[in-house]
Amino acid sequence: MLSDPESEIIRRFGVFNDTIPQSDARQYGIPNPGTFIVDEHGMIRAKFFEERFIHRVTMATILASAFAQTPAARSSSSQADHVILRTTATEDRIRPGSRFTLIVEVAPAPGVHVYAPGAGRFGYHPLALNIEPPQFSTVYPSQFPQAEIMEFPALGESVPVFSRPIRVLADVALGSRQEMAEALSMGSLTIRGRVALQACDEAECYAPQEIPVTWEMVLEGVDTERVPEGLRRELKTAS
Repeated sequence: MLSDPESEIIRRFGVFNDTIPQSDARQYGIPNPGTFIVDEHGMIRAKFFEERFIHRVTMATILASAFAQTPAARSSSSQADHVILRTTATEDRIRPGSRFTLIVEVAPAPGVHVYAPGAGRFGYHPLALNIEPPQFSTVYPSQFPQAEIMEFPALGESVPVFSRPIRVLADVALGSRQEMAEALSMGSLTIRGRVALQACDEAECYAPQEIPVTWEMVLEGVDTERVPEGLRRELKTAS
């Protein structure tokens, strides 16, 4: 715990939250939320910072991102032409303000490859994960692993592809408890998306596909109980 009543240290680190007006005595002077991952030698190995002060990356998401830990959330599988899809997430119980990761595992059949991002310039349909943003939430750009390059000498092309199982990640950050009030009353949140891909083998390229994917999550309320009075921060009046 670091005491920084005048916000001097967070200004020096460049994480002062400048979206809150000075007239807001309760919130003014807070930093953008962030987490550093420090190793046993005191070296920073990863960092996670948010733009909205209500957003908090979950610990399971940090472990999956920084240490490739397998998520413990529920998963479901679906069979598409020449490809198996498996969906999971770093969390299956979420709260307003949570930032978590949606995961789609794509496993081509033996001898099959799917085109990777960047293949579109050759006229192929690259793998894409498109998420429908829940109301008041932020969906961040999808993350793909490094593709392999497949050579087509007869066409003079060097095309990025995936021929082995891979994971596509997409982070979602939920809105505040006030913004999510309607969803909170139902106690659940459904997130929908579509996986677009084109699969090929040595003999032919198959028609592009769009496969619907869904994540069903429990949406819990936030803990609003305040700390004991003796530990509370005194509010400053704006001068």
